[in-house]
This record gives sequence, C-alpha cells and structure tokens, in this order.
Amino acid sequence: MTDPKQNGSWWSTLPGLLTSIGGVIIAITGLLTVLYQMRCFGNREPQRVDALSQKLVGEPWHGTLGDQPETLQFTERDGKLFAAYERRGLSNEMLVEPKGGEIRFWDGTGRWVLRFSGASLEGRIEDSSGNPRVGLKFSRP
Repeated sequence: MTDPKQNGSWWSTLPGLLTSIGGVIIAITGLLTVLYQMRCFGNREPQRVDALSQKLVGEPWHGTLGDQPETLQFTERDGKLFAAYERRGLSNEMLVEPKGGEIRFWDGTGRWVLRFSGASLEGRIEDSSGNPRVGLKFSRP
C-alpha cells in the first residue's frame, strides 16, 4: 500500500519553525544594532565634560610626542571637548572621549590616551590593536 503523504506546509514542521524563529531573532538583532549605532537608544548627547574642561581648556599644553615637540590646545563647544594640534604646518582637531579618568581621541597616527599625573598629562599613542607606539608627556608653562 502507499503511504499517505502529509499535505502540511514546510512552515509547520519542526525544522521549519526553528529556522523561521532563528531568522526573526537575527533580523531583530540586526535592526537593534543599526539603531544603537545611530544613537537612537540611550543618551543621545555625549557626556558633558565640565569638570574635565576646567582642567584642560585655556592655556595650551606643551610637551613631546616621542622625541618631537608638540603643543595641544583643548577647547569646548556645545558641551563637547576637542583637542587640536599643529604639526609640520598641518592642524588637526579631534573630538575627545573622557573614559574613566582618561581622555581619548583618534587621529591619523592612532588612538591618543592621556591621564592627569599631578599638573601634567601623560600617556601614549596606541595602534589599532591597542599596542603602545609612542609615549606622550605634556605640561603647562
């Protein structure tokens, strides 16, 4: 005798249900990731840097980048802190990210990581893997 065939849909089988649930979870996760990257959730404004700005903004910081002289100038605009420097006739301004007592910003040479040490700023420039490349030390005259 012949076996009766089920006329049910593929969606009603266990593998079909598991596949469709997995697809929905992946789609929702992808959507939430994109929305989070667009800052649609949480604090839309960057953290205010008032206390940090009081220490940094004002007179420029003079120091060394490795063995080269360097000057950093910090400014605050619209509640955001920026660091600027001029090297070899080219100027660069970067948005500063305060994180756990450190200030961080990126430029073409890597990620700058600075921390207050008394009346000076000390730190390093890291490559994209987080490995230190160059030491930094700045102070005010």
